[in-house]
Amino acid sequence: MNIDTAKASQAAQAAAEGRAARDRAAYEEVTVPLNFPADGSPLRVLYSGDSNMAGFYSSTEDKAFRPLVTAALGTRGPVEEVHTYKPGATTTYISDNFKVPENIGLAVISIGTNWSREDGDAVAFGNRYSTYLASIKAASPGAEILCLGIWARTNAETAPFVEEIATECKANGGRFVDLAPLYVARDNLSGPAGVQTWAGISDSSHPNDSGHRAIADEILERIRS
Repeated sequence: MNIDTAKASQAAQAAAEGRAARDRAAYEEVTVPLNFPADGSPLRVLYSGDSNMAGFYSSTEDKAFRPLVTAALGTRGPVEEVHTYKPGATTTYISDNFKVPENIGLAVISIGTNWSREDGDAVAFGNRYSTYLASIKAASPGAEILCLGIWARTNAETAPFVEEIATECKANGGRFVDLAPLYVARDNLSGPAGVQTWAGISDSSHPNDSGHRAIADEILERIRS
């Protein structure tokens, strides 16, 4: 190999390593690590939010995104679910009615879809949302956080709330998961309304089995081993 060929080879290798480093950095920017406790105890996963988190309206509870995520994580190690959710919940309801748990390793937050029930504008919502995320980190400093966006079409009304979720999530060290692209895929909604499910009669706005699977897949893609 002559000098010019060797230099070209070295340059190509350096360029490839640079691309790999940039790709890795970009991947880490949108994902969180999955860190099971070193002592073998279960990874405590906090699921906090509203009716979507509760599993409305998958046909059976095991087809909702929460148990789907837990089952997938469980193939990597022991998992313990911790619940602070209620259908119709807002930031105020969650903060006022649930004690922030401790020793959480991963928190999946689904608050904001009930944006029209929140007190005040998007900025006020964002302040409460940030305070809630900060309380999770205070109780569990090592917790990784995934913030689910609003299960709705992004428009002039919802966009400010989505922006607050994304901004405050990043400010608190979490990763934002945009659900709008999944929502607009009509096969992911629970219509037709009036179907009997484990959680009651379906409507035309909550995720169906396909929607819950899509949300679960999106969450799992944001968690790296």
